[in-house]
Amino acid sequence: MSEPIKVSQEDIQKINGLRDVYRNLAFQKGQITFQIMDIQETINQLEKLSEEIESKYKGLRDEENKLATELRTKYGNGNINLEDGTFTPLPAVS
Repeated sequence: MSEPIKVSQEDIQKINGLRDVYRNLAFQKGQITFQIMDIQETINQLEKLSEEIESKYKGLRDEENKLATELRTKYGNGNINLEDGTFTPLPAVS
């Protein structure tokens, strides 16, 4: 077996410097991964909230259509002025 050769302090510093950079990159990669996980969780929560709002919107639209049908049956075709509470019938089409 051959005799060990002493490595210069400068070369050891270079190797340690590269190891430090690798370690730092691995740490940064871990931080980014956790940030992505947090952001994805936020996105999931927002998507769920968006679906709930869409459902409420569709329900409201259905309720509005039902009310419009009821009012049309009660008053006929025309316009309701919400300011003064009056109904103006549309002229009959000949």
